Amino acid sequence: MKKYHLITTLLCLIVISLLPTSSVFSNTNSYNADIKAAFLNNGYKLTSMPDEFYEIKDVKERKEKFINIMLSVIEEVNLSLPEEERVPASIILAQSALETGWGQSRFLKEGNALFGEWTFIGKGIKPLNAEEGSNHKVRSFDTLHSSMKSYIGNINTSKHYREFRKMRSEGKSGIELAEGLKYYSEEGLDYIKKVKSMISYNNLSKYDTISVSSKKSWYEKIIDRI
Repeated sequence: MKKYHLITTLLCLIVISLLPTSSVFSNTNSYNADIKAAFLNNGYKLTSMPDEFYEIKDVKERKEKFINIMLSVIEEVNLSLPEEERVPASIILAQSALETGWGQSRFLKEGNALFGEWTFIGKGIKPLNAEEGSNHKVRSFDTLHSSMKSYIGNINTSKHYREFRKMRSEGKSGIELAEGLKYYSEEGLDYIKKVKSMISYNNLSKYDTISVSSKKSWYEKIIDRI
């Protein structure tokens, strides 16, 4: 097993050394270095958003980088699941963008919280605007991967998303599946409208066609995005 990991790391180093400078994350050397280091040091898992991400002022650039980082995590987690348990990228991107303000929330920066999941007993971050007497926190995670895994696990098991799972089994599209998220937020139907609008306005449905058919294809795609 150790020999396998050593070979994999060496191959990754070789590939990264040959990467072109005109890739998605090529605006700054430090930005590239942070992401490449994350892949080498954490078994291809990007532990958290790179510090440089939070310094991006241009909205279009920030959205682009947020989407590409998220796609990396989405593919990794979806790849570990049976096809019938995977959540479309458009839904995940829309919800994570809404819950984090395209990656700008304090909960994401301090606790890798991508989806605003609440907790009453676990590790979390207290909202600044919490009502007096409330004891809920926004659940925090050690990695973006663990946050994504928790979210998808919630979608796949909670009674609140039975309709979502039923529609998914019927082959509904990502934007159609938003109808099954009525209980995800206190906003109810308004939240569904927001998710649909996010998908439509940002053309997120195009990411639902990304293949997660093999581990090799995922590695090739993620390295291409660095």
